[in-house]
Amino acid sequence: MKAAWAAVKEDGSVKLVVTEKNDAAVKIADLLGATKPKADKVFNTPVYRFEVEG
Repeated sequence: MKAAWAAVKEDGSVKLVVTEKNDAAVKIADLLGATKPKADKVFNTPVYRFEVEG
């Protein structure tokens, strides 16, 4: 893994950022998420968003 950080928002939600190669990023998001990750782009960089249960 290249880098990771997490931020807790005031509402108690957590934002997890993991930097990795694209194929590994898809697998990580798939493993961590309760549902299939949604592909998105931020400044032309692919990102994968997912929700977790609990």
